[in-house]
Amino acid sequence: MRQQIENKGRQIVKIYIFDIDGNLLSIPTVFYMEEIATGRVRKFISTESYEIVNNMEKLGLRFNKSHSRTMRNFKGKLGDKMLLKDIKNAKYGPSWGDFVKCVNEASCFGIITARGNSIECLKKVFFDLIRNNTNGISFDKLLLNLKNNKIFNKLLESNAKDIKSDDEFLKFYIDKCCSFYGRNSKDTKNTLIGLNKNTSIPDFKVLALKDFENKIERTIKDYNIDIINEIIELGFSDDEELNCEIIKKYCESSGDIFKRNVYYTGKGVKDVIF
Repeated sequence: MRQQIENKGRQIVKIYIFDIDGNLLSIPTVFYMEEIATGRVRKFISTESYEIVNNMEKLGLRFNKSHSRTMRNFKGKLGDKMLLKDIKNAKYGPSWGDFVKCVNEASCFGIITARGNSIECLKKVFFDLIRNNTNGISFDKLLLNLKNNKIFNKLLESNAKDIKSDDEFLKFYIDKCCSFYGRNSKDTKNTLIGLNKNTSIPDFKVLALKDFENKIERTIKDYNIDIINEIIELGFSDDEELNCEIIKKYCESSGDIFKRNVYYTGKGVKDVIF
Protein backbone atom coordinates (compact mmCIF):
# COMPACT_ATOMS: atom_id res chain seq x y z
CA MET A 1 0.00 0.00 0.00
CA ARG A 2 1.35 3.41 -0.95
CA GLN A 3 2.62 5.38 2.02
CA GLN A 4 0.47 8.36 2.95
CA ILE A 5 2.45 11.51 3.75
CA GLU A 6 0.59 14.56 4.95
CA ASN A 7 1.61 17.44 2.68
CA LYS A 8 -0.57 20.28 3.91
CA GLY A 9 1.52 23.42 4.10
CA ARG A 10 4.77 21.53 3.52
CA GLN A 11 7.40 22.29 0.88
CA ILE A 12 8.32 19.63 -1.68
CA VAL A 13 12.02 18.73 -1.84
CA LYS A 14 12.74 16.63 -4.92
CA ILE A 15 15.38 13.94 -5.29
CA TYR A 16 15.90 12.10 -8.57
CA ILE A 17 17.15 8.65 -9.60
CA PHE A 18 18.05 8.09 -13.25
CA ASP A 19 19.12 5.17 -15.40
CA ILE A 20 21.43 6.24 -18.22
CA ASP A 21 20.91 4.21 -21.40
CA GLY A 22 17.50 4.58 -23.00
CA ASN A 23 16.25 6.75 -20.18
CA LEU A 24 18.50 9.75 -19.68
CA LEU A 25 20.63 9.35 -22.78
CA SER A 26 21.12 6.99 -25.71
CA ILE A 27 24.87 6.42 -25.97
CA PRO A 28 26.12 4.50 -29.06
CA THR A 29 28.63 2.17 -27.37
CA VAL A 30 29.53 -0.95 -29.37
CA PHE A 31 29.01 -4.47 -28.01
CA TYR A 32 29.79 -7.80 -29.68
CA MET A 33 27.76 -10.92 -30.32
CA GLU A 34 28.66 -14.18 -32.06
CA GLU A 35 26.58 -16.00 -34.66
CA ILE A 36 25.85 -19.51 -33.39
CA ALA A 37 25.93 -21.09 -36.85
CA THR A 38 29.15 -19.51 -38.16
CA GLY A 39 31.02 -18.16 -35.14
CA ARG A 40 31.24 -14.78 -36.89
CA VAL A 41 31.50 -11.83 -34.51
CA ARG A 42 29.05 -9.01 -35.14
CA LYS A 43 28.93 -5.47 -33.78
CA PHE A 44 25.84 -3.83 -32.33
CA ILE A 45 25.32 -0.57 -30.48
CA SER A 46 23.97 -0.17 -26.98
CA THR A 47 20.67 1.30 -28.16
CA GLU A 48 19.91 -2.21 -29.50
CA SER A 49 21.15 -4.15 -26.46
CA TYR A 50 17.81 -4.86 -24.77
CA GLU A 51 16.20 -6.19 -27.96
CA ILE A 52 19.26 -8.22 -28.98
CA VAL A 53 20.08 -9.80 -25.62
CA ASN A 54 16.45 -10.74 -24.92
CA ASN A 55 16.03 -12.39 -28.33
CA MET A 56 19.41 -14.09 -28.79
CA GLU A 57 18.09 -17.53 -29.68
CA LYS A 58 15.61 -16.22 -32.24
CA LEU A 59 18.36 -14.16 -33.85
CA GLY A 60 20.84 -17.03 -33.80
CA LEU A 61 23.26 -15.16 -31.57
CA ARG A 62 25.24 -15.86 -28.42
CA PHE A 63 27.65 -13.94 -26.24
CA ASN A 64 31.07 -13.46 -27.83
CA LYS A 65 33.27 -16.05 -26.01
CA SER A 66 32.13 -14.76 -22.64
CA HIS A 67 29.77 -12.10 -21.42
CA SER A 68 32.69 -9.98 -20.25
CA ARG A 69 34.15 -9.99 -23.77
CA THR A 70 30.79 -9.14 -25.30
CA MET A 71 30.48 -6.07 -23.08
CA ARG A 72 34.18 -5.13 -22.91
CA ASN A 73 33.44 -1.56 -24.05
CA PHE A 74 31.21 -1.04 -21.01
CA LYS A 75 33.61 -1.75 -18.14
CA GLY A 76 37.08 -1.10 -16.81
CA LYS A 77 39.60 1.29 -18.32
CA LEU A 78 38.47 0.55 -21.87
CA GLY A 79 34.86 1.18 -20.85
CA ASP A 80 35.78 4.53 -19.33
CA LYS A 81 37.63 5.51 -22.50
CA MET A 82 34.70 4.49 -24.72
CA LEU A 83 32.11 6.29 -22.59
CA LEU A 84 34.06 9.55 -22.67
CA LYS A 85 34.24 9.19 -26.47
CA ASP A 86 30.69 7.96 -27.11
CA ILE A 87 29.02 10.54 -24.85
CA LYS A 88 29.87 13.15 -27.52
CA ASN A 89 27.43 11.41 -29.89
CA ALA A 90 24.69 10.71 -27.36
CA LYS A 91 21.05 11.51 -28.01
CA TYR A 92 18.74 12.76 -25.28
CA GLY A 93 16.27 10.35 -23.75
CA PRO A 94 12.76 10.78 -22.31
CA SER A 95 14.06 11.71 -18.83
CA TRP A 96 16.49 14.38 -20.01
CA GLY A 97 14.02 17.17 -19.28
CA ASP A 98 13.70 15.95 -15.69
CA PHE A 99 17.48 15.88 -15.37
CA VAL A 100 17.71 19.48 -16.59
CA LYS A 101 15.10 20.49 -14.01
CA CYS A 102 16.90 18.49 -11.31
CA VAL A 103 20.24 20.19 -11.96
CA ASN A 104 18.88 23.69 -12.48
CA GLU A 105 17.02 23.43 -9.17
CA ALA A 106 20.14 22.01 -7.47
CA SER A 107 18.40 18.82 -6.36
CA CYS A 108 20.26 15.73 -5.19
CA PHE A 109 20.34 12.89 -7.72
CA GLY A 110 21.52 9.32 -8.15
CA ILE A 111 22.62 7.45 -11.27
CA ILE A 112 21.96 3.69 -11.37
CA THR A 113 23.27 1.98 -14.51
CA ALA A 114 24.13 -1.52 -15.65
CA ARG A 115 27.34 -0.14 -17.15
CA GLY A 116 30.64 -1.02 -15.51
CA ASN A 117 32.34 2.35 -15.62
CA SER A 118 34.39 3.61 -12.69
CA ILE A 119 32.62 6.00 -10.37
CA GLU A 120 35.21 8.69 -11.17
CA CYS A 121 34.42 8.34 -14.89
CA LEU A 122 30.68 8.70 -14.25
CA LYS A 123 31.32 11.74 -12.08
CA LYS A 124 33.43 13.32 -14.84
CA VAL A 125 30.68 12.69 -17.42
CA PHE A 126 28.07 14.42 -15.29
CA PHE A 127 30.44 17.19 -14.19
CA ASP A 128 31.07 17.98 -17.87
CA LEU A 129 27.38 17.81 -18.83
CA ILE A 130 26.57 20.36 -16.13
CA ARG A 131 29.64 22.58 -16.53
CA ASN A 132 29.13 22.83 -20.30
CA ASN A 133 25.47 23.90 -19.97
CA THR A 134 24.37 20.91 -22.03
CA ASN A 135 20.97 21.12 -23.77
CA GLY A 136 19.01 23.22 -21.28
CA ILE A 137 21.24 22.85 -18.23
CA SER A 138 22.22 26.16 -16.63
CA PHE A 139 25.35 26.01 -14.51
CA ASP A 140 24.55 29.51 -13.24
CA LYS A 141 21.07 28.40 -12.07
CA LEU A 142 22.62 25.45 -10.25
CA LEU A 143 25.04 27.73 -8.42
CA LEU A 144 22.25 30.15 -7.58
CA ASN A 145 19.92 27.46 -6.25
CA LEU A 146 22.49 25.54 -4.24
CA LYS A 147 21.84 28.03 -1.45
CA ASN A 148 18.39 26.41 -1.08
CA ASN A 149 19.74 22.84 -0.82
CA LYS A 150 19.89 22.13 2.92
CA ILE A 151 21.93 18.97 2.51
CA PHE A 152 24.54 20.72 0.34
CA ASN A 153 24.86 23.69 2.67
CA LYS A 154 25.08 21.63 5.85
CA LEU A 155 27.79 19.44 4.34
CA LEU A 156 29.60 22.49 2.99
CA GLU A 157 29.48 24.18 6.36
CA SER A 158 30.91 21.12 8.06
CA ASN A 159 33.44 19.84 5.52
CA ALA A 160 34.66 22.38 3.00
CA LYS A 161 34.76 25.96 4.21
CA ASP A 162 37.67 26.83 1.91
CA ILE A 163 35.83 26.17 -1.37
CA LYS A 164 35.83 29.31 -3.51
CA SER A 165 35.67 28.60 -7.25
CA ASP A 166 32.52 27.66 -9.15
CA ASP A 167 34.09 24.42 -10.36
CA GLU A 168 34.90 23.46 -6.76
CA PHE A 169 31.28 24.03 -5.78
CA LEU A 170 30.16 21.80 -8.64
CA LYS A 171 32.62 19.06 -7.69
CA PHE A 172 31.46 19.21 -4.06
CA TYR A 173 27.81 18.97 -5.17
CA ILE A 174 28.53 15.90 -7.32
CA ASP A 175 30.72 14.25 -4.68
CA LYS A 176 28.47 14.86 -1.68
CA CYS A 177 24.89 15.30 -2.91
CA CYS A 178 24.85 12.74 -5.73
CA SER A 179 25.59 9.00 -5.92
CA PHE A 180 26.65 6.77 -8.80
CA TYR A 181 26.17 3.01 -9.14
CA GLY A 182 27.30 0.69 -11.94
CA ARG A 183 26.23 -2.96 -11.74
CA ASN A 184 29.40 -4.16 -13.46
CA SER A 185 31.67 -1.58 -11.86
CA LYS A 186 34.46 -2.73 -9.55
CA ASP A 187 33.84 0.38 -7.43
CA THR A 188 30.20 -0.52 -6.90
CA LYS A 189 30.93 -4.22 -6.33
CA ASN A 190 33.34 -3.25 -3.56
CA THR A 191 30.96 -0.86 -1.79
CA LEU A 192 27.33 -1.87 -2.43
CA ILE A 193 26.29 -4.36 0.24
CA GLY A 194 24.49 -7.41 -1.16
CA LEU A 195 25.72 -7.05 -4.74
CA ASN A 196 27.34 -10.15 -6.25
CA LYS A 197 27.79 -11.78 -9.66
CA ASN A 198 24.38 -13.48 -9.41
CA THR A 199 22.44 -10.30 -8.63
CA SER A 200 19.91 -9.55 -11.38
CA ILE A 201 19.68 -6.05 -12.83
CA PRO A 202 16.28 -5.34 -11.15
CA ASP A 203 17.59 -6.51 -7.77
CA PHE A 204 20.74 -4.42 -8.26
CA LYS A 205 18.54 -1.39 -8.87
CA VAL A 206 16.73 -2.01 -5.57
CA LEU A 207 20.02 -2.38 -3.68
CA ALA A 208 21.36 0.84 -5.17
CA LEU A 209 18.14 2.74 -4.50
CA LYS A 210 18.14 1.59 -0.87
CA ASP A 211 21.77 2.63 -0.50
CA PHE A 212 21.10 6.08 -1.93
CA GLU A 213 18.07 6.57 0.31
CA ASN A 214 20.07 5.45 3.33
CA LYS A 215 22.78 8.00 2.52
CA ILE A 216 20.20 10.78 2.34
CA GLU A 217 18.54 9.69 5.60
CA ARG A 218 21.87 9.27 7.35
CA THR A 219 23.03 12.73 6.27
CA ILE A 220 19.79 14.31 7.47
CA LYS A 221 20.14 12.58 10.85
CA ASP A 222 23.89 13.03 11.34
CA TYR A 223 23.83 16.73 10.50
CA ASN A 224 20.53 17.51 12.25
CA ILE A 225 18.92 18.86 9.08
CA ASP A 226 15.44 20.16 9.80
CA ILE A 227 12.88 18.67 7.38
CA ILE A 228 9.81 18.97 9.58
CA ASN A 229 8.13 21.33 7.12
CA GLU A 230 9.23 19.47 4.00
CA ILE A 231 8.28 16.39 2.02
CA ILE A 232 11.12 14.55 0.29
CA GLU A 233 9.72 13.39 -3.03
CA LEU A 234 11.90 10.79 -4.71
CA GLY A 235 11.41 10.04 -8.40
CA PHE A 236 12.86 6.88 -10.02
CA SER A 237 12.85 6.48 -13.81
CA ASP A 238 13.97 3.59 -16.02
CA ASP A 239 13.35 2.40 -19.58
CA GLU A 240 12.95 -1.30 -18.68
CA GLU A 241 9.51 -2.27 -17.44
CA LEU A 242 10.66 -5.14 -15.23
CA ASN A 243 13.02 -2.81 -13.35
CA CYS A 244 10.14 -0.42 -12.74
CA GLU A 245 7.84 -3.20 -11.54
CA ILE A 246 10.43 -4.50 -9.06
CA ILE A 247 11.11 -0.97 -7.80
CA LYS A 248 7.36 -0.45 -7.48
CA LYS A 249 7.09 -3.52 -5.22
CA TYR A 250 9.90 -2.16 -3.08
CA CYS A 251 8.17 1.24 -2.85
CA GLU A 252 4.85 -0.36 -1.90
CA SER A 253 6.48 -2.04 1.10
CA SER A 254 8.48 0.98 2.26
CA GLY A 255 7.19 3.59 4.66
CA ASP A 256 9.61 6.28 5.79
CA ILE A 257 10.51 9.90 5.06
CA PHE A 258 10.25 9.53 1.28
CA LYS A 259 7.28 9.98 -0.98
CA ARG A 260 8.25 7.78 -3.92
CA ASN A 261 7.28 7.92 -7.58
CA VAL A 262 8.26 5.44 -10.30
CA TYR A 263 8.27 6.28 -14.02
CA TYR A 264 8.62 3.92 -16.99
CA THR A 265 10.22 5.51 -20.08
CA GLY A 266 10.63 2.52 -22.40
CA LYS A 267 8.04 3.82 -24.89
CA GLY A 268 9.82 7.14 -25.29
CA VAL A 269 7.55 9.00 -22.88
CA LYS A 270 7.26 9.10 -19.10
CA ASP A 271 4.51 6.78 -17.81
CA VAL A 272 3.62 6.79 -14.12
CA ILE A 273 3.99 3.30 -12.60
CA PHE A 274 3.69 4.29 -8.93
